Amino acid sequence: MEKNVGDKALDYVFSYVPSSQIAYETNFGMSLKDYAAAWQKKYADAKVEFGFNSVAGYNTGLVLEKTLATADSLDQLELRKAIFSLSGNLKTLNGTFSLDPTGAQIGESTPLGQFVAGEDGHLKLVSVWPHEVANGKPTYPRP
Repeated sequence: MEKNVGDKALDYVFSYVPSSQIAYETNFGMSLKDYAAAWQKKYADAKVEFGFNSVAGYNTGLVLEKTLATADSLDQLELRKAIFSLSGNLKTLNGTFSLDPTGAQIGESTPLGQFVAGEDGHLKLVSVWPHEVANGKPTYPRP
């Protein structure tokens, strides 16, 4: 979007904040800091961007790993029982893994952020909600 409309047009625009920018406390798998460092080391020469997709893919692997380690068999109902046993108890770099009765992931609420010009003039995304992950306050109306 920056290329299409420019920094000035995006200044103070609200957006979601991807989990690749919020350091949730973990109880399984690497922390965001450790994972980002491992990612950069692995892909330093490949020019592959670290972002939401890299975190989401790793998180999916963590949930599958923990489910398979918890299940007594690969039977469909046993896998379902195992994955539901993780609900609310598994905290990864993507936040809390929590399921509703239908199996929808409800533990990760997508934080809201606002683009603001940094001291260097480049846009940065500041998390403004929820309060637990906010590192700034929203500005409205736009100055």
